[in-house]
Amino acid sequence: MSDDRLRARAARLYGIARYLYECGNQGAKVIEIAEHFVIHRTQIYKDLKFMEQEGEPIYQAGSRWYLDRDRYIHRLPINLREALAFYLAARLLSKQSDKHNPYVVSALDKLGSALANNHRNIGLHIQQAANVVRQRPADAGFTKIFETFARAWADQCRVEVTYLSAKSKYSNWEQRTISPYYLEVSGIGYSTYVIGHDSKSNAIRTFKLERIATANLRVFDTFEIPASFDPQERLGNAWGIIWPAEGEDPVDVRLLFSPAVAHRVKETIWHPSQVIEDLPNGGCRYGVRVGSTLEMRPWVRGWGRDVAVEWPLAFRQEMVDELQAALELYTDE
Repeated sequence: MSDDRLRARAARLYGIARYLYECGNQGAKVIEIAEHFVIHRTQIYKDLKFMEQEGEPIYQAGSRWYLDRDRYIHRLPINLREALAFYLAARLLSKQSDKHNPYVVSALDKLGSALANNHRNIGLHIQQAANVVRQRPADAGFTKIFETFARAWADQCRVEVTYLSAKSKYSNWEQRTISPYYLEVSGIGYSTYVIGHDSKSNAIRTFKLERIATANLRVFDTFEIPASFDPQERLGNAWGIIWPAEGEDPVDVRLLFSPAVAHRVKETIWHPSQVIEDLPNGGCRYGVRVGSTLEMRPWVRGWGRDVAVEWPLAFRQEMVDELQAALELYTDE
């Protein structure tokens, strides 16, 4: 077999694996694969048998072929600059993970090992990032929930959950069915969220995975993510994970920063909607439009005496009340 034919077949074998991966629980018939790759089904059948013999995680059930996603190993050629980008992402991931998530650990371990061959220093530091997560306390319940939603999101299957809503004052567990459209993490509280359709409210809602007690995957109850759903557009109005409720506008927030920190405020894009105005005293006015001021509170508190809420007045009063309550903790009786 010529070099060109060998390369063509290697590319086709990889393509078949990726095609079956995308087919998920539906699998594919030989004729469907042949039509996709525009090649005779006899050759596709030979390719499938060869892949099976070589240990690829594919199998046949009836007339359809499937790929075991849990055993499939992605092949990802990257260069030095891309490897550095992976390292930076790995560091952020290790800082965001406050639990021993075995999938975060294994992903970082594999990435570090793969990069160690050509980029030893980068690979070593990624493996060290894995060790940071490995040493954190384990949470078997959360790991199970994480597994369930990872599969549900990939295969677009609904999930029955028992959920403890923050609005319920942490007393009432609710039964819901969620169609996961998107998974998102937030540095606020080191939390992971699923955004999707909620059967109870018949609307798109955000759920914190850490508040889910049980999650049962409904393998054959699939759904389609609406073409109109754009997570980036929705999250663009969120300071963290909360966007405006249906029919509501974002909240305009204005903060006054002192001259001591104005340079620090201006050197970072904290939010895509931000507008910064210099003030005569050397400070600056920071304006932003967000879905809720709730997630901004820790950030505002972090600036201490160098920031004051100017608008909205309700947010300003909330911060005043917080500061007065905090002052009482430092007042001698």
